[in-house]
Order: sequence, then C-alpha cells, then structure tokens
Amino acid sequence: MDRNLSVGSDERLLEELVRAAQPASPAELSVVLNRYAETMGLGRAGVYLVDIQPGC
Repeated sequence: MDRNLSVGSDERLLEELVRAAQPASPAELSVVLNRYAETMGLGRAGVYLVDIQPGC
C-alpha cells in the first residue's frame, strides 16, 4: 500500500481498526493491530493490556 495515504484514508483505516479490534480476543489483538499498522506504513506495533479493576 502507498505510504503517502491521504488523511481521509488514514482516518478510514483507523475506524476499520477499531471495528476489527472490538471482537478480537487479547491474543488476536496484536495480529489485528499489526495488520493495520503495516497498511498505514507504521511497521509493527505493541499492545499493552491493563486491568483497571480495583484490587481486592
């Protein structure tokens, strides 16, 4: 894909990423994110999952 995507294309890809990530399991999330990061010319991306529930 062309690295010189228009802003509209980047916004559309980000919207697609959010939709694709919502049903993904934590194990699948990095695969989904990296697919879109590569398409946007960003290379690989990292995922940090945080549990924000208060401790017991």
